[in-house]
Amino acid sequence: MLAVAVGATSLSATPDGLSATPKQSCRTTTRTWRSARKTGFWETTALYRAKFPKMRLCGSLALHYPVTMAHPYEELEKTHLWATVEVAIKDLVSNNDLIESAPRPDIVGSICQKLLSDRRGVGEGMVVRSETITSDNHDEIEWDESYFKFCDFEEFSENGIVCSDFHTCSFKKIDWYWSLFSGCNFINCSFVDCTFAGTSFPASRFIDCELVNCKFIPDNLRGECDFSNSWAHGCSIENSPGFRPENSSDTPCVRFWRAVRAAE
Repeated sequence: MLAVAVGATSLSATPDGLSATPKQSCRTTTRTWRSARKTGFWETTALYRAKFPKMRLCGSLALHYPVTMAHPYEELEKTHLWATVEVAIKDLVSNNDLIESAPRPDIVGSICQKLLSDRRGVGEGMVVRSETITSDNHDEIEWDESYFKFCDFEEFSENGIVCSDFHTCSFKKIDWYWSLFSGCNFINCSFVDCTFAGTSFPASRFIDCELVNCKFIPDNLRGECDFSNSWAHGCSIENSPGFRPENSSDTPCVRFWRAVRAAE
């Protein structure tokens, strides 16, 4: 319901029509206006003025909003992230665990923007150069769709999914347990005294890499390391049992790097 002051009375605008009631205070009218803003029931100023040319609006109330109000997060409305956050908020409200004090699109958009900001954009990941990652700061690393160059990874344990590219990086005494390196590219990287237990490397590439004293062993459930559709080219392997890329000669990248080496 939307109420406006007209002379000595207040007009209450509802979907069924208009009704006149004793004049309300500006405070009451403002509260009603805020309620109407949430419900999305609006009519334009021109329409009201055509019906009631002597109408005065109480306080700062203005009827110029369209039926669907614009908000600064419209570009996010069609994303999967928006739909997920909106469903979560709807469930919280229906369970009386959350009270909305602002229009829902503003709430959903603000949360989405914050999440995207923390992740530095959907699908963008991180760009890290010349950093040393240890047990003190490895929790801050985003392993999804990131790019690492001239970085040193030293003495920590990790698990989970890694979908990133590594260029001229070193890995020393890293314990990877039950991890998934999906479509990763390791170019001119070195691995020393690392352990990979039950780790998978589907569609990953090792180019001009060095492996020294590394172990590719089963996990606690005897799950072997998996190298499906992975390949290595120009790598130096020393005392690193279990490293078994498929190295299919039909892989386009293999043909490319063979051509590069032949041209050198």
